[in-house]
Amino acid sequence: MAESSEVLRLRVLLSFYNDENTTVTGLARSLGEEKYTISRLLSAMEEEGVVDRSNNRHPKLTSEGIEAAERYAKRVDTLVNYLLFKGVGMENARPDALKMALHMSGQSIDVFRSEEELEAVKYEFRDRRKFSGSEFFSKLPDGNYRLSFIIYREKANNVTNVSMANEGFEHPGILSVTDGVGTIRLKVTTLNARSAKTGDAMKGKVKSLRYFDNGDYIAAEQDGDIIAFPAESFHFYNLRPGFDPVLHGTLPIKITANVGTMHMPDSIAFFTILL
Repeated sequence: MAESSEVLRLRVLLSFYNDENTTVTGLARSLGEEKYTISRLLSAMEEEGVVDRSNNRHPKLTSEGIEAAERYAKRVDTLVNYLLFKGVGMENARPDALKMALHMSGQSIDVFRSEEELEAVKYEFRDRRKFSGSEFFSKLPDGNYRLSFIIYREKANNVTNVSMANEGFEHPGILSVTDGVGTIRLKVTTLNARSAKTGDAMKGKVKSLRYFDNGDYIAAEQDGDIIAFPAESFHFYNLRPGFDPVLHGTLPIKITANVGTMHMPDSIAFFTILL
């Protein structure tokens, strides 16, 4: 019951924010609540300092109330849009978004905001079969986005087609966008492997990465354990054109690493992302 009371309070806050001329009677009617329920809630909100009831017929938000309403309105819009992009119907998306907006941390909201922005750009490309990374990433607002990825071998063996190098980076990676230019940032982590001869466990680290662009392999930038290379070098294929597209981006890379006393040879792999 406490949760539904919090949600009702948020709905009242947003109702005043969207229509400053609303009345207690109008609120009760639009929210489907009894008038005395709304009046009691407004009294509590007045004590909190978010509602001014000096004109009892036309309450309004205080400056503190307006600030809170703006913050929650942005949260709710972000969450509603994200849920709609994921196929949730509006009849469930908005009620769910109201509950989520109340209890999620600012960090979690930022993650959902970046995901919602990514989904919006994906939707722009829903009917495109093929396109370049520069076309796609130039549409994204500036910011950082979580990037799920898999590094595949050039040739699969009898066990897996996932490259050993996939374990050499922290997951997920980060896509940074500044002025429409995207950069993939990966953090190098300890690489664990077993000797093909002895079966002994070995540890090591990725030493370098080169990415394919304009017919040549170019050295990625390195700053300590961070490796960075341009997102524009990717080529995308839309695996599922339509309302809910699945975008497959791939980029040939060459990675060198030292594992134990053994140097992992420079070999071609495919850095792959699914959006």
